[in-house]
Amino acid sequence: MLYIIALFIGFISIILPRNKKQTGILLLFIWALFALNTYNPDMANYSYTYRTLAYTSGNDNEFGFVLLMKIADIFVGSYRAFLMFFAFIYVFILYNAAIRFTKNVNWFLILFILMPLWLDVTQLRSGLSTVIIFYGCSFLFDMELSNKKSFIIYLCVWAIAVLIHQSAFAYIVFILARLFDWKKCLLTVSAGTIMMLFLTSSYFSKIFNLLQSIFASDRFS
Repeated sequence: MLYIIALFIGFISIILPRNKKQTGILLLFIWALFALNTYNPDMANYSYTYRTLAYTSGNDNEFGFVLLMKIADIFVGSYRAFLMFFAFIYVFILYNAAIRFTKNVNWFLILFILMPLWLDVTQLRSGLSTVIIFYGCSFLFDMELSNKKSFIIYLCVWAIAVLIHQSAFAYIVFILARLFDWKKCLLTVSAGTIMMLFLTSSYFSKIFNLLQSIFASDRFS
């Protein structure tokens, strides 16, 4: 049923790429996927961490996400309420990134739903850090800003993303894209994102294990 709803919303969004009401529906759909999610592989871990955070320090290396949980614990209470709070922040950042990249916001959101979103719903920390980086990249594309101002803004946003999830540290290389024209910038950012997705996916480990077994069998044959 969820897939049918997603297809219907996506079809309307393709026809109406700049319709603000449709944008609101898309954002509400994205929010609901986070806030009303009842099960995913990481939910038990996040729920346990949230419940025990009152008497544990959490992950000191990802202080931003720990702080977010502690703020939610003070003001909203339950883990379900935290997910609603988290979803609002996620959607807010995503929308602001979208309007900085394009006027066809609905197309942007549909493409985002097709791939990154389904992972982000499960992987909360990396998902939030990714949309923060995405927002930061919009300043690298903004050619009205000076290189210095663009670098400073991106580095500040990047630092926040790293505090949410350490994997965002790798995105420091995106700052190099500012030194090229926008086409090379787009290619650099896209290639970097694809590489990160590949290296962190299960497919990479499967390929690595397959190559390892092949070379191992050749060595002992």
